[in-house]
Amino acid sequence: MVPTDFGTVARNRVLKESSDEVEQMIDAARGFVDGNRQIDHLSIFDLGTGEGTFIDELVANLKKGGVPIRLVVQEKSSELLLEALPKLCLQLYDYPMTITMTNIPAREAPQLTCNSDKVVWHEIPLHGNSASEFSADFDDRVTPLIRKHWDLTDRSTHPKRVVFNIYNKRYQRELAPVVPDRCLSTERSYDIIVVANSTSTRKHPVDTVKGILEPMASTLAEGGRLLVFRKSNHGSYMDMIGGIWPGERPCLTTKSVLLRELAAELDKRSTKFKLHSPEDDIDCRVRGREVGGEVTASEVMMALSIAATIADIDEARLEQCLRDGGYFDLIKRVLQRNGREITYSLQFFVVERMK
Repeated sequence: MVPTDFGTVARNRVLKESSDEVEQMIDAARGFVDGNRQIDHLSIFDLGTGEGTFIDELVANLKKGGVPIRLVVQEKSSELLLEALPKLCLQLYDYPMTITMTNIPAREAPQLTCNSDKVVWHEIPLHGNSASEFSADFDDRVTPLIRKHWDLTDRSTHPKRVVFNIYNKRYQRELAPVVPDRCLSTERSYDIIVVANSTSTRKHPVDTVKGILEPMASTLAEGGRLLVFRKSNHGSYMDMIGGIWPGERPCLTTKSVLLRELAAELDKRSTKFKLHSPEDDIDCRVRGREVGGEVTASEVMMALSIAATIADIDEARLEQCLRDGGYFDLIKRVLQRNGREITYSLQFFVVERMK
């Protein structure tokens, strides 16, 4: 079994090194704010929040706009959510902002409703005269609820659906029109929607478009922007993945095919959309050790974990690879050939709802 610390560090390093992609997406989101100075609050939806690295940086930048923020994050894993929330929680301490977290499936999540009538819904105003007191209140009141409800199933074996709303009680009056209402009868819309690797590159493009991208685009407010990034098959990580699993292609659909399918689906709607897509992929790299000498066993293990993270190799296949062995020399050669760096590429595009 891959040690937990290797897996966690691998995910964090991949996200940390995707700085160019983060800057491009933040610029795209900031473009909406700059063009809509009259909005009374900013609504953001993040599909598949993960460890929260990107959304945390995005929110920190958008707070400069000075308007209250309603952030809805969807994440199926309680483990990843508990990694993300401490960072995001600190954003609440000194700013009028709500965070709504849910595990409702992607297609239904923006509306915070689903077919199940057993949605666990909590509104939790947090207290604290300092950032540390505020974080402690979060740990005392929110973390236990996540551990209690998030990954459990009800008696009919269907996953339990959860919606938690948190904010700083100090801003309660200012946030009254922003906190999501369970009884809302109109559709919710969003100014910015982030889809970061929730568009599985292993799915057929029609499934990705109809299951995720089109439903997300349909919930955009006028002038709103859907920001999408996904991995490609380019980079030294594929030298590792292809050598261990011959014929493996994590990305089965090119961006051009996906965009063509999405444009065809959006053209069926009366609402007008515009697609913005840079021609070139964004090159990223995860840097290895800065010292010389032989590549060590721990470096090889970390490189394998990073490559598997980028390629979305499931844990069972990775464990089988470790049992079979034979990967050490291959990964060592790839690391030496690339200066101990693991390279990969990201594809990025924006869907804008026209006014």
